[in-house]
Amino acid sequence: MAGSAAYDTRTPPVSAAGSANWPFPARVRRCTIRTMNRLLVVFLLASIPIAAGDKPAKTYPEHGRVVAIRTGENSKTLPVYTDPYGKTRGGFSVSSKTHTYRIETETRFYELTEERRGAIASLGDIVDFRIEKKDKAFVRNGEKEWKCMVTGVEQKSLHSKPKL
Repeated sequence: MAGSAAYDTRTPPVSAAGSANWPFPARVRRCTIRTMNRLLVVFLLASIPIAAGDKPAKTYPEHGRVVAIRTGENSKTLPVYTDPYGKTRGGFSVSSKTHTYRIETETRFYELTEERRGAIASLGDIVDFRIEKKDKAFVRNGEKEWKCMVTGVEQKSLHSKPKL
């Protein structure tokens, strides 16, 4: 068994049409590589329309007027914890300035809060916005868009009319 060529794994078999590194004939190697290249090209061409697909334009179905602005301060406290090495970490607070806008639409009052340094609208401005997932709002005033949190929604009474 030790001298048998069928069980000898030290040297690969060499045929007249093949090579020591690839036991198949050159014709088979060319077909295999050509097929793999064609499949790669087809896959890449098929994925281009998916990646380059046009996104739908953002729409802002809600329109309203800013009727009140309130500034406040929001503080967040990181809890105290002990890391795996026995050292105590956390326990500090971070505060940020917030702006809360009350926006009157035809049917509702919305309170939108944002934590930015500058104001996104002033009193009496007409803004367009959209609400996503019931707690996020994207407000557009002019060409810019700001992300806000919806902190309150209130139905208007039937007797009041908007001042748009």
